[in-house]
Amino acid sequence: MTYPRWKVRLIGLFGWLAVIAVWYLGIRQGLSNMADSLLLILAIVVAVSAVIFSWVFHNKHLAHRREARYGGRKGAPDRPLVLEYDALGRKIELDPGSHDARLLEVSVSGDLKRIEPSGEIAVE
Repeated sequence: MTYPRWKVRLIGLFGWLAVIAVWYLGIRQGLSNMADSLLLILAIVVAVSAVIFSWVFHNKHLAHRREARYGGRKGAPDRPLVLEYDALGRKIELDPGSHDARLLEVSVSGDLKRIEPSGEIAVE
């Protein structure tokens, strides 16, 4: 769920107003009553942390419930990758050095697709 930009800005504005109010109270009341302001800041930090942690735990609960209902994530298949034919049915000819190459060159000629290492790219 995404919020409209104006709502996010409004929440940010209220946050900055709270910080300015705490600083104003601290300056106006002096250092002797600054402990009350620091206590207020601590209460705000604890409240925001509680909201964030509850949101994280809520999302984790949803993820576990989804996993229990529909099964785990679908990973890569356990069988080895077979590169004999491509999606269009052309035979693939893979050069032995292609597995370690940083750059590959693919050429198609009729019903044959050839994959081989290419030259290095000059970095300027």
